[in-house]
Amino acid sequence: MALYYNISNLNERHENDAVLIQINVKSLVLLAEVKLIKIEKAISKKKYDKVLKHVSKLNKFLVLFEIDECLEYAEAISMWADNQGSKKAIEEVFKVYKVRIEKVLKEMKRDFKIVSST
Repeated sequence: MALYYNISNLNERHENDAVLIQINVKSLVLLAEVKLIKIEKAISKKKYDKVLKHVSKLNKFLVLFEIDECLEYAEAISMWADNQGSKKAIEEVFKVYKVRIEKVLKEMKRDFKIVSST
């Protein structure tokens, strides 16, 4: 039983087809890992537009798997990027966001036997 995510939306979308769900989860987990890295790099370089782009894409992952605890952190990161804040102002928020998403990804990898290159 998953603690940090919910696949009911994916089950509905794919009519409980285990193979399709496995394929989708794997691709979405790998995409989320890449987006998390890109957000971190964009924050460090203060590329606000890229932060917004990658957070928006990662939000789709969070919503699909009902990872609600991370959505408010994503909103804070988006607001930071909109306001073009200082790096120091967002570092702690991003740190918590990243740790929580990494917990989800770790659990999903274990549950779906996903091996990634990162």
